[in-house]
Amino acid sequence: MRVDFVANASHELRTPLSTLIGYAETLRERIGDIDDETRVRFMSIVHEEAQRMQRVVEDLISLSRIEAEKFTTPTEAAAVGALGGFILA
Repeated sequence: MRVDFVANASHELRTPLSTLIGYAETLRERIGDIDDETRVRFMSIVHEEAQRMQRVVEDLISLSRIEAEKFTTPTEAAAVGALGGFILA
């Protein structure tokens, strides 16, 4: 299971990283050939992919904390009335 997890996590990081590298190289190497509209679109994609990587890393850190038992279960009661019409069997 751990091998599968590492493979999946690697894929989830590699995909946006490849996109980041590709767009950054294009912006760097063709700086004079890219119009403002395309440059803004490329930078938006770079930003979105960086945020995607950040979410994956945050998830990995959370999982690591849980596995290390640094995560504590909540000790306060939660109101379940907001669940509405759900019936617990």
